[in-house]
Amino acid sequence: MLISLIMATINRVEEVGTFLESLKNQTYKEFELILVDQNNDDRLMSFIKKYSQMYKIIYVKSDCAGLSKNRNIGLNYTNGDIIAFPDDDCEYKNDTLESVQDFLSNNKYDYFTFAYEDKISKRRGLKKKKKEIHYNNVFESAVSITIFAKRDCFTGFSFDELLGAGAPFGSSEESDMLFYFLSNKKIGYYNGFYTIYHPIDNESFNYLRSYNYGLGFGALHKKIIIQYKRYYYLLRFIFKVMVNIAAIIISPHKKYYYSGLKGKISGFIKYNK
Repeated sequence: MLISLIMATINRVEEVGTFLESLKNQTYKEFELILVDQNNDDRLMSFIKKYSQMYKIIYVKSDCAGLSKNRNIGLNYTNGDIIAFPDDDCEYKNDTLESVQDFLSNNKYDYFTFAYEDKISKRRGLKKKKKEIHYNNVFESAVSITIFAKRDCFTGFSFDELLGAGAPFGSSEESDMLFYFLSNKKIGYYNGFYTIYHPIDNESFNYLRSYNYGLGFGALHKKIIIQYKRYYYLLRFIFKVMVNIAAIIISPHKKYYYSGLKGKISGFIKYNK
């Protein structure tokens, strides 16, 4: 099975080199990298020349801004049986692609997700659990860099270009993708005991990030209710708003939680597609 990896990148150099080096070391060799470059210079060309001699790289220059837009561009170039979306600052373990191919070849599932960890601090993102993915656990079951899906999951799909980094509602594009899979009866599995590497920022109380994540969170909840007709997500949204309000009252980091609350409500009200 050929694995297509779509990586949209901007403003990073060394991190991209680290990821490309991790691909060189994969025990499973049947893959291609679609690198969608948003930089307005040639800062990555030395890497492209070096690593394209070792494995297939499809290089695409883009003048569009926004993660979802550029992942959609990348989707047009894929040839693989499995598709994934590594970030430009993540790093695969040597057996990452082999583990994915083995799981999706030998199980009933249409897509496979797992956790991630900071290579230096060993802090983890997502919990050590194993479970089938359902409508009620999407947000605890994946981030975009750990989603590997069979090609037919993407029939009729494109990323919502209003969601994600660089878009009006700055997060949640990967959760929206999983809701699309679920709405089309695709079955997924999460294994939180397996990880790849991705930095986990120690800057825990970034007001702008809290606001942007809140925007995407609120926008996606509205979409889930209206488009995917999961009406109980209105109760989930209200609960999360109440948790935010309680945090504003009791936490010393009131501005951080206020930013998140403002983002959630604004995203829910303003999203319209």
